Amino acid sequence: MPRWLQFTIFVTAMIAVYGGSHLYLYRRIARVLGLEPGTRWRRVLRAALFGLALSFPLAMGLNRWHVCWPTQVLYCVAACWMGLYLYLLMFTIDLHLLEWLLRKLALWPRLEALLRVRPDRAGVALVAATSLGLGTYGLIRAAGPLEVSEVEVPMPGLPAELDGTTVVQLTDVHIGAIISSERLERVAREVAALEPDLVVITGDLVDEDADHVVVTEQSLKKLHAPLGVFASTGNHEFYAGVDGAVEHFEHGGIRTLRNEVVALAGGGLLLAGIDDPTGARFDGVEVRFADVLTPQTRDRPMIVLYHQPRHFDEFVALGADLVLAGHTHGGQFWPISWIQKLIYPWEPGLSRVGAGYGYVSRGVGTWGPPMRVGAPPELVRITLRSN
Repeated sequence: MPRWLQFTIFVTAMIAVYGGSHLYLYRRIARVLGLEPGTRWRRVLRAALFGLALSFPLAMGLNRWHVCWPTQVLYCVAACWMGLYLYLLMFTIDLHLLEWLLRKLALWPRLEALLRVRPDRAGVALVAATSLGLGTYGLIRAAGPLEVSEVEVPMPGLPAELDGTTVVQLTDVHIGAIISSERLERVAREVAALEPDLVVITGDLVDEDADHVVVTEQSLKKLHAPLGVFASTGNHEFYAGVDGAVEHFEHGGIRTLRNEVVALAGGGLLLAGIDDPTGARFDGVEVRFADVLTPQTRDRPMIVLYHQPRHFDEFVALGADLVLAGHTHGGQFWPISWIQKLIYPWEPGLSRVGAGYGYVSRGVGTWGPPMRVGAPPELVRITLRSN
């Protein structure tokens, strides 16, 4: 399916769902505030929510058409509204259900008498204040320092001279309208401070358009390590145009492993990178893991880079000692962090997988709302230990 058609379907679905929920919010607020049809304030509310409902799909389209400061500003504003709106919608639905229950139990008049104000109007004020507070906290946390998670992973067969080798994993940077060169350079400095022997990026280095990477190539070059800087593809590399994205990564000094295995440290450590399964929707070819991780790769310690936290057990069965993934952002912000646990079999952090291990990182950047609530941005520093 062509990229433009996939993008059109995605945006159409987003407008339908996003717009429909905005319609619910508009009607709910208008009813609670007593805004009669045809009045000026009701028209203002309708126009504001209609414009906000269109803002994010419009910003995505404009940034694909032409990247400049006005389109980037629109994207940032629309993305911030998306995060704030999700909390407004969630708490408004909760309040609506609570009102229904209290009316069924004939407790609504008692509550109104106790509060001496209409409970639904007091609830709207509380919802607005809570949403604004959570949204503000999320913005600050997402833009703040990265948490560093330190783990040690034993690797059978790792040569004694490689004992203590350090690998820094970063993932889901999402270079684009939100993550700029300045932010990327801060990330590079934080990576350098960890003094890694090897740097790996497990997908979604770019966000929606490969051309966004052009202005950050010099910043990417500041990511360096003695054993090299390697990446695997994520779903967003394919959305952005994988060939262009990989070319820009290469110019920035990052080697992208696309269904291949390389030997590092004189052959004492293998590193594999496998394409995100999204690629099958673009080229119609599904990657067979056994074609990449062949019997010839099973006699040495091996790390596998794979964007999504899936198939860990299959990779370990094919010889992987450690699988590194990202994709979920740790849910990025509550309560989505609860939902992602129902979708993906492996949760953020280190997990034992048969005879090997898997690590799912919360990642560095954001998609959509530039907010993180309950899922702070993360760098992972892994120390490899020989047995």
